[in-house]
Amino acid sequence: MFNRKFIAGQLRFWQFTLPAALFILSVYMILRLEYPLAGFTEWLLWISRLDPLLLFAYSGASHAIPHWVWLPVAVLLITALAGRIYCGWICPVGGLLGLLPNLTRYFPRRGVRAGLAGRGILNFLAKLKYWWLLLVVALLFAGNSILLIFTPSALLSHEIMRLYFQQIPWLLFAALGLGLVFFPRFWCVYVCPSGILMAAVACIRPAKLRIAAGCVDCGLCHNVCPVKTGKEKQGAAGGECLVCAACWSVCPVSAVTWKQISPRTEGAGQSRRDFITVGIGIIGAGFLSFFASGLFGRSRAAAQVLRPPGALPENDFLATCTRCGRCTKVCPSAALVPMPFASGLITFETPRFVPRKGRCELCMLCPKVCPSGALKDVAVADVKIGTAAIDKKTCLAWAQGKLCLVCAEQCPVHAVVMDEAKRPAIDAGKCVGCGACENSCPLEDPAVVVAPKSTL
Repeated sequence: MFNRKFIAGQLRFWQFTLPAALFILSVYMILRLEYPLAGFTEWLLWISRLDPLLLFAYSGASHAIPHWVWLPVAVLLITALAGRIYCGWICPVGGLLGLLPNLTRYFPRRGVRAGLAGRGILNFLAKLKYWWLLLVVALLFAGNSILLIFTPSALLSHEIMRLYFQQIPWLLFAALGLGLVFFPRFWCVYVCPSGILMAAVACIRPAKLRIAAGCVDCGLCHNVCPVKTGKEKQGAAGGECLVCAACWSVCPVSAVTWKQISPRTEGAGQSRRDFITVGIGIIGAGFLSFFASGLFGRSRAAAQVLRPPGALPENDFLATCTRCGRCTKVCPSAALVPMPFASGLITFETPRFVPRKGRCELCMLCPKVCPSGALKDVAVADVKIGTAAIDKKTCLAWAQGKLCLVCAEQCPVHAVVMDEAKRPAIDAGKCVGCGACENSCPLEDPAVVVAPKSTL
């Protein structure tokens, strides 16, 4: 039917084209997050929710199983059976990094890459990466998801948002820089928590790419491997293998084969021990983080800020939000801003509602674009961002007896009521905390301010 050369060409074409197309499509959909929402927004959520760590974050915070649970579970099952198909063929960040092999030939420091690897730095990182994964999981169980910013969907959204708002995409530059200095998918092997998890799961797959006895030690398989898992001697590919078949395509003697690996085969036992070790470590991290969660309590309690409509209680919100920035992009009044580092590491880059920048239009677009479930799509009648309060010492009507009806005129839910002297008061039962009153107050320091709801 088809000869080896034709199949190899098709594999190279589609292994490059599919993730590159998903990268371009994801960027386009992220940039199109605006009012009114396009019909493809749901597709962007589907792509994002393929990440198993997103499921861990949601389930750990809400103690519930989301309706999209089948997506990450399917990814894990496919990974356990066939390897890192998601990382090699679907991941949009992988699609971007897949462009690097065309650039490394022009990168002048090829000797640096070889020298660093020769000194064993990569071997050290290979042992360190699983501790990095355990740290991510431990923080998730402890109630903080800040390290999920290193996962593919959150990283891509976050960095596109930074570019959109004319800021430096430092994480994206780091991923590209490491790929140029070491090898294209360095980020996928040693930094991306989702990639490390996939590699651990892929260790137990029943069949692997293996270099057979006919190998002539030409080293071509190792040179073309995007994650440098290709062997320069006989043996099976490790869990990092992206199942891209690049090694199979370039082997001049057809020594690379897809072969069933028995428990006694070289490296198979070690792979399974690595998988078991990671599994026990994740369970242990869960128990230990129960005690560590108290360390974040004070920081969470101090995070008295306004969150977007539909936000989970503060503790659950911080445990679920991936800092992807999509809610800030879709907000029609530009009232959502990422919190600065000065606010603390716990809340860094989470969205904050600032009424003085713009009122909440109650369009409820932000929950519709949130991939992690940190923002729930609730009815407008059930929205409770906070409650407005009037400072009678500075309010023009109360302090100076002037007629000022601005806050009452602007309130969309008629929560501002006037007494006989035309002085405003807030009906807390009606107030949803949209900030229209604070936004429209004519004073430089507004006399009416929305206070956040209490943390739970």
